[in-house]
Amino acid sequence: MKRTCLLITASALFAMILVLGLNQPEEAFSQQSRQPFANAVQQRAEANELLKEIRDLLREQNALLQKSLSRPGTPATGAGIR
Repeated sequence: MKRTCLLITASALFAMILVLGLNQPEEAFSQQSRQPFANAVQQRAEANELLKEIRDLLREQNALLQKSLSRPGTPATGAGIR
């Protein structure tokens, strides 16, 4: 009986030490600086650059489409495009 009680107490103590040892608040704090919204100004600048690239690509695509539609024999409605 005494041995069983000692074994249960030792197991509970080991479990508590294990749980408390795994809890590391320093790690959680350091992860906050790696969040995706850490630098909003830089992200906004990157988003603006990507939008400018998209705008330029769309302009190029529109120019190519207008050029291909201005050729003789090309359907103006785009019905033949799939």
